[in-house]
Amino acid sequence: VVAGGGFTLLYPCLVLIAIDSAPEAERGATLGAVSSFLDLSVGVAGLVGGVVAGMSYPAVFGLSAALALTAIVSGAAAIRRGQRRS
Repeated sequence: VVAGGGFTLLYPCLVLIAIDSAPEAERGATLGAVSSFLDLSVGVAGLVGGVVAGMSYPAVFGLSAALALTAIVSGAAAIRRGQRRS
């Protein structure tokens, strides 16, 4: 329930960001791409998480920490890039 609630709020935010940055003629394709890649990432994450959990539980936490750091770095880079455009 908690994960579903989180994705319920995440999806519209991601779509809004993507659509706002796309040209008006390409907004439909942008929505399709965001939906497709979100579905693909959720499916792949479940499989990869299961394989890593089969190795060891500490590996799951290590992978989670590495992915969180990657998200922080890429988010900071996106913010800097957005500030340069303004």
